[in-house]
Amino acid sequence: MGWYYREVRWSVYSVRGPIEPIADVSVERDCVRIVIDLPGASKEDVDLLLREDALFLEARANVGGVPVTYRKLIRLPVEVDPDAARATMRSGMLVVEAPVKKPKFRRVGVE
Repeated sequence: MGWYYREVRWSVYSVRGPIEPIADVSVERDCVRIVIDLPGASKEDVDLLLREDALFLEARANVGGVPVTYRKLIRLPVEVDPDAARATMRSGMLVVEAPVKKPKFRRVGVE
């Protein structure tokens, strides 16, 4: 999403909705690493929800004096352990690292 311009009579108004930030998801040896670009946002402005197969992000920022809302849902390529995940924010870049969930096998009796 981005800027949309609408001509109303003789004036031009800009309308802005939530922006979907750029994100990079990589599966490393034993963890999933997600890097999200959030210009103008600080760690206090970020709401992050993580479950085994998805990450949901919502953040608020001020970019050039204009309030901006970032929103993104990322489906993860493998299941992760959300309880062991950690996130860091530096210079508008949010880095989330979550360990890959170990597969659990269960013995099934044969009748």
